[in-house]
Amino acid sequence: MAKAKGEEGKTKDLPGMEDRAIQPLHDKAIEYHRKVRERMKLAKEEAKLKAEVRTLMKASNRTRYAYDGVEVELEPPATPAEEKVTVKVTLEEEAGGDASGEEE
Repeated sequence: MAKAKGEEGKTKDLPGMEDRAIQPLHDKAIEYHRKVRERMKLAKEEAKLKAEVRTLMKASNRTRYAYDGVEVELEPPATPAEEKVTVKVTLEEEAGGDASGEEE
């Protein structure tokens, strides 16, 4: 069978090989994946620290703590789920950016 003009020398991709690497796209996808994993790790650490703050507030029988630029509020639960913890930190070394440091 005769090949059409322009098809000489072209080989067809094998099954599963249709999407050959587009290096910039490949690199950005890997970078994105790493950032997502980093964020997920940080979220786990954040949840653990938040639980520790909640435990310390309960152990101190406090619903509010404020001292030296740090404010912590423990709000009663609206549902049987855990209480909401709000932490605000205002530090002088963070004054250049978002100094509120508010976290929930």
